[in-house]
Amino acid sequence: KYELLQRYNLEWRMLELLKSIFFQSRCDVCGQIVAGSVFLCRDCMAALSPVQKGFCPFCGRVYAEGDAIYGCGRCRQKLPPWTGLGFYGLYAGLLQQLVLEYKFSHRLVLGKVLVFLLYQAYKVHGLEQPDLIVPVPVHWKRLRARGFNHCLELAKLLAPQIGAALVRDALVKIKHTPPQVELTARERKSNLKDSFQVVLNKVQGKKILLVDDVMTTGTTLQECTLALVQGGA
Repeated sequence: KYELLQRYNLEWRMLELLKSIFFQSRCDVCGQIVAGSVFLCRDCMAALSPVQKGFCPFCGRVYAEGDAIYGCGRCRQKLPPWTGLGFYGLYAGLLQQLVLEYKFSHRLVLGKVLVFLLYQAYKVHGLEQPDLIVPVPVHWKRLRARGFNHCLELAKLLAPQIGAALVRDALVKIKHTPPQVELTARERKSNLKDSFQVVLNKVQGKKILLVDDVMTTGTTLQECTLALVQGGA
């Protein structure tokens, strides 16, 4: 019996060793080996540290100096049309790289990472529980060229974590416009004016969580929010 027990222990150790060699978990970003069900290594998690102080709580502008959270000069003059805003970090470094690879290189495995960050932003910024989740839409011509709406895919993954229904077609982009990244702040505003249309019976009286990937001047989110509010959200 003693010999059988020793043999069993040896076989069990060999099995565990083989599992550790052939079934190792790896970081979804860099491929480094990680423990258990963790999908980000310590290095990538450190490089993706969130902004938790030194910003405007209304528009998300991050200040170059200081740790206080207070309204910026623009928001003190006129508040944005939304009632709450959550964001994870600056569009720079590894976070920018992940968004670009997900959006343009179709590295869809990064969706899990980006939604993890979105959910942290939702919790950290104390956003209210929404009735519906609505992604920022893309025009059908852009959708055909790119192959997928990245905001919709992120919203699909976020919805079950928050416990709210996803409505993919509550907001529609009716004008095909040049990419915002190519334009100045003034051009961005006129470029998107009257570009979005809301499906009234889907948003009336509903509290909406609008999902986008990157906010620069805030024009896209403002135009989407105004359309939703005018539609009764």
